[in-house]
Amino acid sequence: MTSPRRFEQDLPALLADLYLAGTPDYRDDIVQQTARVRQRPAWTFPERGLPMDLTRPSVFGPAVPWRQLGALALIALLIAAALAAYIGSSQRLPAPFGPASNGLVALVDDTGAIQQVDPVTGQAIVIVPGPGNSRPTYSPNGSRLAYLRANGFTAFDIVVARSDGQGPVVITPKPLSEVVYLGWSPDSAKIVISVAAGRIDVYDATTAGPARTIAVDGQRFGATGFDNFNPSIQDVFRPPAGQQVVFIGETAAGPALFIADADGSNARPIIDRDHSKVAYHDLDMPQWSPDGSRIALILGSPDDPNQRRVYVVDADGSDLRLVSHETRPHSDNNAAWSPDGSHIAFQRWYADASGGLSVTQPITVVGVDDGTEVQVGIVNVDGYLGWSWSPDGTAILEVAQNTDEKRLQIVPIDGSAPRFVDINPADAPSWQRQSD
Repeated sequence: MTSPRRFEQDLPALLADLYLAGTPDYRDDIVQQTARVRQRPAWTFPERGLPMDLTRPSVFGPAVPWRQLGALALIALLIAAALAAYIGSSQRLPAPFGPASNGLVALVDDTGAIQQVDPVTGQAIVIVPGPGNSRPTYSPNGSRLAYLRANGFTAFDIVVARSDGQGPVVITPKPLSEVVYLGWSPDSAKIVISVAAGRIDVYDATTAGPARTIAVDGQRFGATGFDNFNPSIQDVFRPPAGQQVVFIGETAAGPALFIADADGSNARPIIDRDHSKVAYHDLDMPQWSPDGSRIALILGSPDDPNQRRVYVVDADGSDLRLVSHETRPHSDNNAAWSPDGSHIAFQRWYADASGGLSVTQPITVVGVDDGTEVQVGIVNVDGYLGWSWSPDGTAILEVAQNTDEKRLQIVPIDGSAPRFVDINPADAPSWQRQSD
């Protein structure tokens, strides 16, 4: 018994016969006509993606075309990925420095959870459940959020998530005992920290891995000049490209202000005791101006280190000058540039009757070029747990240190009344930067 001959076995001969047949006279006319007609898209032919074998027998129903379904699923995933990439690329991100639109505010509440607050409506949602979280800090482009998460009683992990708190990744291979400074590189790709041991470490912000320690002539950076008061008002990398860093180091004469390449090489002091036209006891809290041309810093008086003043110096160390001309005994701290670089805001304390610097003032805003001062907001009895500029430079975001006053305060710098959000922050807030 022989099996019936299959059609496909005769197909090559049939095609050969057809090929050898004569060519019709109207062939050229047909080719010209079809060339002018647009072909139908492939997706309009169902048989391109669906099983159309009508000769296949079926007993209980059509067999599942697993290979074709797998191919369709793969195509769908590729389309979804391409669409997501397109949407992500179409979203404009702000420049890492300079004025930007105001986004949301991230803060840690008294339960250790991270809340995201709309500064206009005051509405808040928990984006990272507690407890154990601290120091939320938005990336310069506003797309991600870094924060510390407790690991046991005395250690921390650095976590990086999307701006909404989703997709958290622990980037530190092992827990850290303390983090003095927590910030970002200008390109929002690296996390920069200073630890109590006295060094600056740089981590990849996307995946767990060892840190790269920035070293200067074999010595690590000192942690002096950074504190956990409010990381958002201190910038290590020079705008706009981040190719240099500023830090407080030591020379034979004492503390000095250094600039180095981003990898720690080519370090050089731009202010030191031997060459400075201004005598000082110490230096603190350097911060680049938004355009990278100048540095704001705090100098302690050589006669009384508690008398601290805000100075500005050019990036090459020239033109060191006092910004504020207040003559009464006082101490200025935590100087921060406005996003457009025209003003510097800082916290000031005046001397009390006994000579101690305990009389706090509202945040002081001074014009960098003309020295004009204005105090904005209210007096917070014990100073500030944290404060920073709004991304658009029109307001100051404050959190009082005193428990009775501890609520989110948005203080316009034009002198209008502050707005309050009834949330009890346990840490310094961070205001997200967005594109226009």
